[in-house]
Amino acid sequence: MSLIDTFRKNPDGSIDFHPLKEFFRSITFNPNPPNNIIILPAGGRSQLVPFTARDDGHIFLTKAMCTRTGDATIRFYDPARSQYWSNNEVHIDTVVGNGAQPGLLPETVFIQATQSLQFEVRNITVPAVPNTIEFSFGAAKLYHKAAPSDEVAKFLAQKQIQTFPYWLTPDGGFFTIPAGGVSQQFATVPSNFDIEIFAINSVSDENFRYDIRYRGDQLSNNAQVPDLVATGVAGFPYILPTSFVARRNEVLEINTTNLSPINPNVVWFTMIGRAIMLHE
Repeated sequence: MSLIDTFRKNPDGSIDFHPLKEFFRSITFNPNPPNNIIILPAGGRSQLVPFTARDDGHIFLTKAMCTRTGDATIRFYDPARSQYWSNNEVHIDTVVGNGAQPGLLPETVFIQATQSLQFEVRNITVPAVPNTIEFSFGAAKLYHKAAPSDEVAKFLAQKQIQTFPYWLTPDGGFFTIPAGGVSQQFATVPSNFDIEIFAINSVSDENFRYDIRYRGDQLSNNAQVPDLVATGVAGFPYILPTSFVARRNEVLEINTTNLSPINPNVVWFTMIGRAIMLHE
C-alpha cells in the first residue's frame, strides 16, 4: 500500500514514475525525546506527550503501534485543529496494535512540517504495577523542500483538512455490567462535527452481548450479538459491511448483557471512525 501512485500516465500516453515518488519515505513517527519510552507508575498518568514533525518534511500518519508491559488507556490531541480524537480516553487495545497487527487509522492524518500531535496515556494495570510504553505511528514522510514545488502543491491540495480520526465511546467512557445483568449506555456525537463510523472494537473482563440503536433502528437485526461476533481489537477490528454517518448532536443507544452470571463486567466500547467538519 502507498500514499502515492508509483506510476503516472503522461499526456502523450507514455508511463513514467510519479514525480513525487522518490521524495517519499516510510518512517516511524515517534514521540519527542525523552518521551520515546514512557514509564508510568502504578495508576499513573502521563502529561500530554508531543510528536513534532521536523522542518524538512511533511508527515502522513497511517497506523498506530506500541509495546507495553501492562494495560493502559490513550487519548490524542491535535493542536492544529484544537481537537481531541475521542470523546473520552479509550482502551489502548481498541485503537493501537503492534508491528504485525497495527491499529490502522480510519483516516490518513497530515502533519505539516514543524507542527505536532500530542497524546496522553494512563496506567490501568491490575494489580497496580508500573507500565512501560513505547509508541510509534507508521507514517510516510514527504521531503517537500527537495521535491518539485508545483507537484507538492497539487498533492497537498488533494488532502482533506476537514476530516480526522475519531473514536466515539459511551458518554461516560468505560462502564460496568452487573453479574448476569444488563446496561444501557448512550454515545453523543459532538456538536461541531459529524462522525462516519467504520468499525467497532471492545475490551472487556467477560463476554457480553450488545446492540446499537440509531434513529430508532436496531443495527443488529432485532437481536443482541455476542462481542466475539461483532467487535474486534485494533489489530483485528470488526469492520462494518458499510460505514454509516451519525450526525452532530445525535445520540446512539448501546444496550449490553453480561454473559457471566458470577462476575461484573467492565467494558471498554469504541466505535472507530472519522470526524467530518463540513461547513466549518
